[in-house]
Amino acid sequence: MAVRLVVTFMAQPGKGEAFADAFAPVIKEVHQEEGCKQYELFRGAENPDKLVLLERWTSAEDLDAHMELMRARG
Repeated sequence: MAVRLVVTFMAQPGKGEAFADAFAPVIKEVHQEEGCKQYELFRGAENPDKLVLLERWTSAEDLDAHMELMRARG
């Protein structure tokens, strides 16, 4: 069963672009993980300091493995 996540971040005022830029290398790495079907970060049109991460994983096990890798990265 596929798993979808919608994660909302609020960057500090005026820091949305810097947040997105800093997150870009993580996105590239995660795209290589087993079961990753979508991992995209979007900035709000009305509030560019509000960011939304859309994730889609093939299975809960793939998401669990991703979360373990993220915890290991710190």
